[in-house]
Amino acid sequence: MDLDNGEIHIWSDTLQESRLDYNVINALLSQDEQARAKRFYRRDDGFRYVMSRVRLRSLLAEYTRIPVKDITFCYGPNGKPGLLSKASWPNIHFSISHTSGLTLFAFALGEEVGVDIETAAHHIDVQAASKRFLGAAELAHFNSTPSDNRKSLFFKYWTRKEACLKLLGIGLSVEPQTIDVSKPPIVWVKADSSSEHRPEYKILWLMDLQLDGGYMGACALAGSGPPKAVRHFHCDHAIHTFAGAEVPH
Repeated sequence: MDLDNGEIHIWSDTLQESRLDYNVINALLSQDEQARAKRFYRRDDGFRYVMSRVRLRSLLAEYTRIPVKDITFCYGPNGKPGLLSKASWPNIHFSISHTSGLTLFAFALGEEVGVDIETAAHHIDVQAASKRFLGAAELAHFNSTPSDNRKSLFFKYWTRKEACLKLLGIGLSVEPQTIDVSKPPIVWVKADSSSEHRPEYKILWLMDLQLDGGYMGACALAGSGPPKAVRHFHCDHAIHTFAGAEVPH
């Protein structure tokens, strides 16, 4: 697989049981990944973590030509994973998100990227959640929307915010309501600054993802310019085999 500058590649995967033996799959991971997998209380969560890491390694191997086992990750202050930088390795960035039944992987070359996916099937009191997570402009739009459409609108806003937060690697250290995602594609995120009078901002480019099956998603890219192409691929159930199709941007 080739990833060009200015492109975003998005892969979707159901993470179904592989034809490979589970122990073989687990052996592809690093010791810290294997240790983390064992700490999950629910077996399904541990399985999803293992399979998503193997899939991530497989995809990175396709892009970088680095053997799966040799791929090494580094982690930011809030736990955001990245590919360990080496002079001979491409400057590839990635983001992962999963919800019930589907996982998304996003890749970009030379620019930070963030992706998020949710399903509207989640049972949540969106009226109460909106007051906690939405900013003034978003909340006004939410409250003026017919009640039957409010849940989908809330998740649209939520996936946009999560995509931005994942790109920045700051988790919830920034209050979600301070990130206004009501008017994409440009998003301004206030960053930490030593001067209260001259706040610094990061500019992000944001897009909604068109997904089937009742899923909602969003993707963010560092900078204010749009990518030259967004391509969506679907993983099959084999670890090292991929089937892809370009979607229009």
